[in-house]
Amino acid sequence: MAERAINQRRAQFLKAFAPVSASLDELIREKLESGKFPLTKTGWTKIIAILVTLAGIALFYGQSWDVCENKPDWYLIVFPVCTGANIVVLLLFYMIFSFGCTVSYPGRWVTADIIANLLFGIIAIIGSVMTTLPTLKCRENVTMHAIPGPLGIAGGALSIIGCAAIFLMYRYVDDDDEGETPQTPMERNIDLRKSMHA
Repeated sequence: MAERAINQRRAQFLKAFAPVSASLDELIREKLESGKFPLTKTGWTKIIAILVTLAGIALFYGQSWDVCENKPDWYLIVFPVCTGANIVVLLLFYMIFSFGCTVSYPGRWVTADIIANLLFGIIAIIGSVMTTLPTLKCRENVTMHAIPGPLGIAGGALSIIGCAAIFLMYRYVDDDDEGETPQTPMERNIDLRKSMHA
């Protein structure tokens, strides 16, 4: 009985002194190993952002032959350049994270991803808004002209959401609670009898 109590105290002391758990860097490196990133919520967010923005560009080029009157000269250039740059940056970082190139320095890569995707997401939103405003005056083929701009805005917004998702993936660590800790001596299975030799 006393031996069991000593072993429990020793285990509690060792657990408090040197817990047997992975560090934050080890947990992040495990999440960023090759092939694991596409299965995360952050990976799915990036893929959806790429697909939505690609759909916006495809529809923009599909309607570019039917240009409304009184369009500015930059109309055919701004949207594809802004959203295309966003796609390239999203795809580049997605591939870098998917192939596991970020395992050695995860903090630097996550910071670079957040800064680049935030910047290019805002640029994509600005370019999409600039392209959407002149199409409001179109009278012919209104639906074809109205769809690409909001898709570009949605793709830029999803890129920014991806920044928040990767930040949370980097900072958040799952707590491995094995259940509630017992509060009373009876729940902790402690013998309440006192020894006169203790």
